Amino acid sequence: MNKISHIIMIAFVVTAVTLMYSAVGMAASMPTGEFAGASIEKGSANGVTYQTGGVGIEERAAMDHSIHAYNLRLVFANTKGWDLSSIPVQIKAADGKVVLNQESSGPWFWVNLPPGTYEVAASYNKQTEVHKVEVGKTPQSVEFTWNQVK
Repeated sequence: MNKISHIIMIAFVVTAVTLMYSAVGMAASMPTGEFAGASIEKGSANGVTYQTGGVGIEERAAMDHSIHAYNLRLVFANTKGWDLSSIPVQIKAADGKVVLNQESSGPWFWVNLPPGTYEVAASYNKQTEVHKVEVGKTPQSVEFTWNQVK
């Protein structure tokens, strides 16, 4: 190995080690339960709590961190697999009473509902998709998928 190759290799190793220790230091200084860049919307209405987001890796990690607190998980996409956000969501109880009327801020919308039967409606591009769900002890996931606009 010539002298220039040797110098380049040493510089590469020093840079790699420096980056590794910087990343470890940043992770160690980040408080537990917080995620850089995550801006998840959380709220409640009529005793129903929700969180919405899932745009980017940080938001998905943050939402995954609190997954145990929600028993209904909604996902929004089109038929090409693109994630959708700004989706109006309405959830009605079996008696027809609206328990939640909220817009998603990302492709994921998680809700914690009392056990029961619900009608979940979500709209995109003037198309409304409705699903009936039975919420109980086992968390339910519902995917809403709309055709791509031509």
